[in-house]
Amino acid sequence: MKNMMWATALMGLVACGDKDEPTDSGDDGVTSADVQAIADASCGEGCHTAGASSGDLALDDVNTSVGAASTVEGMNQIEAGSTDDSYLWHKLEGTHEDVGGTGSAMPIGPALSDEDTTTIETWILEGAVE
Repeated sequence: MKNMMWATALMGLVACGDKDEPTDSGDDGVTSADVQAIADASCGEGCHTAGASSGDLALDDVNTSVGAASTVEGMNQIEAGSTDDSYLWHKLEGTHEDVGGTGSAMPIGPALSDEDTTTIETWILEGAVE
């Protein structure tokens, strides 16, 4: 009888699940298409497009910047899974000089909205999924 009570209690705990585990919200996450839309609207204008890639950063296709070397030695333009190691993120946050970068924070002109910044951050942290 004692074993039966323990088994019942254990089954109840398993059925409740771990409350600390994230739940699947049904969202497929952020993809490069989401980030590309932001880049097209905010980073083009002849600055970061093929043939006019300021700072050797062309954002015609954000996927080509994932794992590509930046102008800062030892740091990629976008390091999948890490905003700390993504020079583009530092340019967006205005912390680029802290990691050895130069120039202005990006984008020049109107700042990105909080929603756009969060989208880019999420994309990088989720592994810069294509």
